[in-house]
Amino acid sequence: MAKRKKSSSDSSGVMLIAFILIIFITPIILFIVLVYSLCKFFKNTKHLRPLKGTYDDFWLDSRTIDTWKFYDEIWRVNYHKLRNIEETVKELDISVNKDGSISTRSKAGKKLKADFDKATLEKNNAWDQLYELIYLPQERWKSVNKSLQYSIASFWGLVIYGLGYVYLQLTYQVRIEWATLGANLDSLKELFNAVSQIEWLKFDGWYLFLLSIGVAIITALIAFIYSTPLNRITPYPPEVETNNVDLYEGKY
Repeated sequence: MAKRKKSSSDSSGVMLIAFILIIFITPIILFIVLVYSLCKFFKNTKHLRPLKGTYDDFWLDSRTIDTWKFYDEIWRVNYHKLRNIEETVKELDISVNKDGSISTRSKAGKKLKADFDKATLEKNNAWDQLYELIYLPQERWKSVNKSLQYSIASFWGLVIYGLGYVYLQLTYQVRIEWATLGANLDSLKELFNAVSQIEWLKFDGWYLFLLSIGVAIITALIAFIYSTPLNRITPYPPEVETNNVDLYEGKY
């Protein structure tokens, strides 16, 4: 029986701690997310301001464009080398292994295999460099958009939490009669007077618990609905390709 009582007591203690954490952790997390997201937003856009509202905002700068062209040329040269080697293998009727590799049983086969492996390595290395640059403008845009998205959602989450907290205090602590208030100066004075009577550190835990849960859900919905707020400021850039690499130029 003693063990059963202890277990019940432990469970109650855990639930109480969880209850208290949910009450206080929602506004704290929202505040931390807001500050962190804003700092990240301004850090990632410090070289971009003022934003033009064009693809240039997150595009490669002149130095990076030259780097892209350098690796693009290496990729193309080795791509054509590989095609030529494959054609030569067919013309010379050199056998191919089951795994598709060139047979090295002949002298010509050994040379072509070595050339093929070298070209493949250079082509793959160039592609690794190109891959990052091809999607770099989009990755930059996504990073800034995410910071802006979380900033907006957490800001409105804090506003809703603050308004909800004041409403609960006025309703259940001060017990203001909302039905008697109207759109006039006297009602406004009465409302301010009621706010001044609030004991801010005195609250009903259950109402605050429900408020915290509600605000967390609303904040998540805001983040979901406004998932691409940066689109209102500057467009999502395309992938970097040969036909567009020189059309735009970024600042970093």
